[in-house]
Amino acid sequence: MSDSSSGGTPLYFMNVPEPKTLKNRLHIVITTDASLEDEVARLATLGGTLVEMRQDPATLTNPDTWAVMQDPEGNEFCVLTAGSVTGMA
Repeated sequence: MSDSSSGGTPLYFMNVPEPKTLKNRLHIVITTDASLEDEVARLATLGGTLVEMRQDPATLTNPDTWAVMQDPEGNEFCVLTAGSVTGMA
């Protein structure tokens, strides 16, 4: 759980005995004020795995770049910078 005094949204992740069997029912996107590479590295030290880096087509006016990661149980989530077009403005 995070420190709610920082203005962020606290999340609680509960361990369950059942393995993941279907597609995620909830899609988590983590935004960071740090560089994307630094946040991916930080999350990797906490047990996350980088699946792939993705980027919008260069033909878009402001293409975004983001990371797709997995937690230790295989649940996917995305990481992008807070200043990105699809992230927090």
